[in-house]
Amino acid sequence: MNNSPEKNRAAETNVGEVLIDARNLSKSYRREEADRKQVVLQDISFTIEKGSGIAITGPSGSGKTTLLNQLGSLDRPDEGEIYFQGRDILQLSGKELDQFRNTSLGFVFQQHHLLPQFSLMENVMIPTLPGKSDQDAIHRAEELVRKVGLWDHRDKYPHELSGGECQRTAVVRSLINNPEIILADEPTGSLDHENSIQLFDLLLRFNKEYGVTLVVVTHSNELALKLDKTYSLLNGNLELIRET
Repeated sequence: MNNSPEKNRAAETNVGEVLIDARNLSKSYRREEADRKQVVLQDISFTIEKGSGIAITGPSGSGKTTLLNQLGSLDRPDEGEIYFQGRDILQLSGKELDQFRNTSLGFVFQQHHLLPQFSLMENVMIPTLPGKSDQDAIHRAEELVRKVGLWDHRDKYPHELSGGECQRTAVVRSLINNPEIILADEPTGSLDHENSIQLFDLLLRFNKEYGVTLVVVTHSNELALKLDKTYSLLNGNLELIRET
């Protein structure tokens, strides 16, 4: 099957090929109680290469989630441009954005957001509903669930799973449509240290083996050091502080 997780995208990726080109992003919010604007992002420009692993660090409230949401087209900057493989995503229509998110992006959040009325396997397959045939979706879901060691839990519901198992399920769900990039917002924030390491290593596995680009917002320097680059977001400014 063409979109099998066994497909090694890393082998097809040209070193240095730009996946995302963010230019002059600015964003501020009005604080009504102080009657002033709070600048969150200030003229930020950077690129993300295909197949790379990026960490974005910084204190709470510094705008890390805001930046990630803009890269994932869940929020818009006040000013600036975001190009995904040369295409300005800020110019896409609502329908085009929906298709872009569903086919090119995978999201993992701090909370797993699994639907309680659906089984593990059903939750994994939810993003496939608009586009794939049942057999394609089932085949890919089975492959991924086996890969992450959840096959024996495939018929369980979220309340029957541990926190780590729920987050692994969320990672599989983010990969089900074979996205170019995974955007992860504090994906280990609700887990203990052992489960945090396991989940992060799972994300790295897909990043390294299959060339899925990975951008992770994290408070953990230990986890950030596992990725290719670390950026710090502070006072509206994004600074590259480490690169392997």
